Amino acid sequence: TLLSCGVDLIDLDRAPLPVVHMAVHDSATTHSALVVYRDKAGSVFIGALINRCWASSNFWQAALAFAPEMSPITGDGRSVKVALEQEYCQRLSADIVPAESLRLVVACNDEQTLNLATTSLESVLCSVEAHLCDEESASTEMASWLSAHSADLAVFIDARRSALTVFDETGQRSTEDQVLMLIMRDCLAHYPGGDILLSARASKVIPGFITSCGGASKLIQQAPYAVQKEMQSEGALIAGDSAGSIYIKDRWHGSNDPLYSAARIIEIVSNENTRLSELLSELPATSFRMTLIENNDVH
Repeated sequence: TLLSCGVDLIDLDRAPLPVVHMAVHDSATTHSALVVYRDKAGSVFIGALINRCWASSNFWQAALAFAPEMSPITGDGRSVKVALEQEYCQRLSADIVPAESLRLVVACNDEQTLNLATTSLESVLCSVEAHLCDEESASTEMASWLSAHSADLAVFIDARRSALTVFDETGQRSTEDQVLMLIMRDCLAHYPGGDILLSARASKVIPGFITSCGGASKLIQQAPYAVQKEMQSEGALIAGDSAGSIYIKDRWHGSNDPLYSAARIIEIVSNENTRLSELLSELPATSFRMTLIENNDVH
């Protein structure tokens, strides 16, 4: 339909979302993309990136209202297929500089994303043991996988939710708050006074932690489009919550890219020259989470 309407398309085929975000960020002609995903049950999910940000619900309401009024289809668009996975791997390997190689277990619930993660992390000289599985299986098996491969840490990438889960060398699952705090602390060490955005599900101890690291925090709506819009307007370095969603603009695109977040954790562990469990033990315990309701009041 788009081609028939005269729209020229760059077809990324089955590219994982991290590659799509990179393409939208780098494009000289468009900052938009249409993302279509079909799960194993046959259900189809559609998302849109507009001006490098996820589209809001208002966009979809307008699209549905416009559809019945479309004029007759008469255009003739062009389509070209492009593979950008290799470029993504090169970008990541150029950005991530670990002090020493680590042994990793990487699990993911999407084959294309798992392949991208494996190639990308091997490009930064890490040894990777890859597993295609769901989150429940990863949590159950991770300790044995780590032990079998004498791995330094493990990650599970949820490709559908663009969320990251990290396990230390013993198989102990770290909280999403701890992962967010490690990345924030590392970023603020290089950019004192930097701004960090926290969405609704962030733990209430995180703002104080940000202050202790020399940064400033602000609570915002948790919808992805709202997070990215706020990052653009405020110039924030990082945005995140306590559900595994981390947006990193420091050295990256400001997108919710769990593979890049995993690479940053790997870089931190390698450069600190210590075990992940020891780094996590230094962080404050997290408990109650802040909640942002529709009128933006904080409770």
